[in-house]
Amino acid sequence: MAAPAAHQSYLKARVMTAGQKDLILMLYSGATGFLRQGLDAIEKENREEAHNSIIRARRIVAELMSSLNHEGGEIASNLFELYGYVFRLLIDANTRQADAPIREAIDILTTLKEGWEGVPADAALKEEVAQPTGT
Repeated sequence: MAAPAAHQSYLKARVMTAGQKDLILMLYSGATGFLRQGLDAIEKENREEAHNSIIRARRIVAELMSSLNHEGGEIASNLFELYGYVFRLLIDANTRQADAPIREAIDILTTLKEGWEGVPADAALKEEVAQPTGT
């Protein structure tokens, strides 16, 4: 099996067997990873690579938004607003090829990830906000 195919198989298996908390952490890691790639591409003045990296991060943020259980109350509402803000930052970053909005988005997503890392795995299962809505 070629290295990229093996890596894809590993990722697929990891996602399929991950708990909810781990999936959320993977999404945050993926988004910040793509944003760091975008920053690197902006520094190298590679607009296409920057665009593609930012778009990939935006898709992850959109997935985080769509997976919120809005019956989770104020926390879900606040997360939705925060994800929306990050999404708008990424639109701005992509339009202007600017690094400041990307850095702000990375800071926000990193803070959220650190918060989730502090949540015990069994508590994440009980958390109504994080429950996928079936999308």
